[in-house]
Amino acid sequence: MPIPEMAGEERISADPCFYKEVLDHVSDGVYFVDLERRIFYWNESASRLTGYRAEEMLGRRCEEILGHVDGTGKKIVLGGVSSGSQHLRWEFV
Repeated sequence: MPIPEMAGEERISADPCFYKEVLDHVSDGVYFVDLERRIFYWNESASRLTGYRAEEMLGRRCEEILGHVDGTGKKIVLGGVSSGSQHLRWEFV
């Protein structure tokens, strides 16, 4: 879908490519999951920090690879999406 002609900040905020470009160049690892917790976005820093390339991660469930733990190594994410829910629900210990 073409972006309508806009100037300055209006054009940037309407352009999804702008956000992808920004996320691809931040130093923090960023990934997005769908309602099934399958990874659909994995930035370059996530690759650098984990050693997993985006090609290896896309389509996989995040819990297959990533363990979200606290400073002591205790698992902190216990739950995810309720069946049929449109909202993510996370339970933390």
